[in-house]
Amino acid sequence: MQVHFGVGLLRAEWRKSVACVGTFDGVHLGHQAVIREAISQAQDKELPCVLVTFDRHPAAILAPARCPKSLAGLQENLEVFRELGVSATVVLPFDAELSRMSAERFLREILIGAVRASSLVVGHDFAMGNGREGNTDWLASRLPTTVVKPFEIDGVRVSSSAIRRMVSEGQVEDAARLLGRPFALSGVVVGGQKLGRQLGFPTANIARSFDQAVPAQGIYAGWLTFPGGALHGGIVDRGSPRRRGWGPDGGGLFA
Repeated sequence: MQVHFGVGLLRAEWRKSVACVGTFDGVHLGHQAVIREAISQAQDKELPCVLVTFDRHPAAILAPARCPKSLAGLQENLEVFRELGVSATVVLPFDAELSRMSAERFLREILIGAVRASSLVVGHDFAMGNGREGNTDWLASRLPTTVVKPFEIDGVRVSSSAIRRMVSEGQVEDAARLLGRPFALSGVVVGGQKLGRQLGFPTANIARSFDQAVPAQGIYAGWLTFPGGALHGGIVDRGSPRRRGWGPDGGGLFA
C-alpha cells in the first residue's frame, strides 16, 4: 500500500480510482464495511482503491474541548488499511485551513484532482467541507457515490463512540467484538518503579505519544508485541488506586 501525507507530492499516474473518505478512527467493523465495498468496486473496475483520511479527529480543530480520545494511532490504522487491501492512502493534515475548505473545493482539488476519483464510497453519516455541506446527497449529485448503510451486530450499530465507552468501562472483549480485533495500546518503553525486580517477572512501562482511550483501572490478560513481530502473552496492569494513570507511574505490561 502506498502512503502519502498530504497531496503536495502526490502525482497519480492512474487515470481513475475508487475513493473512500472518512476519519476511520480505530477502523472498526463499520469502517471496514465501507472500505471493503470500495475495494470490491475497485477490483471489479480494475482500478486502484484510494482511501482519504485525516491525521487527527476533525474535532481536534473544530471543537477541541469535545474532541474524543483516539481508539488507535495512525500507524495501527494504516496497518489495517493495508491488510484490507487498500491500494493507496492519503493522510491529510486536518488543520484550520482544511477545516475552512468548501465541499466543492475539496471534491474538485483533492478527490477528483489529486486522487483521480471517478466514484466514491462513504458511510451513511459522512459529510465533508466547511459546515458539513457536502453530505451524501450533495456528493451523489456530482459523482457516482455509494453510501454504505450502518453496520450492526445483534441490532446495535457499531460506532467509535460505543467502542470508546466500552474501553473506558473495561469491557475490552466487547470492544474487540466491534473492532474486529483486540483493542491495542502502543507506545515506547520507559523506566518506571522497577517493580519487576520485586515480582520476579520482566515488566515494561509504556509511554504513549497521543491521547488514546485506555481501559478502566484493572488487570487484563493481553499480548505484548515486540519490534520485529515477536509475540508474548502477558498481564496488563492499568494502574491502581496508588498508581493512577498510564506509563511510568501508573501501569505496565508483565511478560
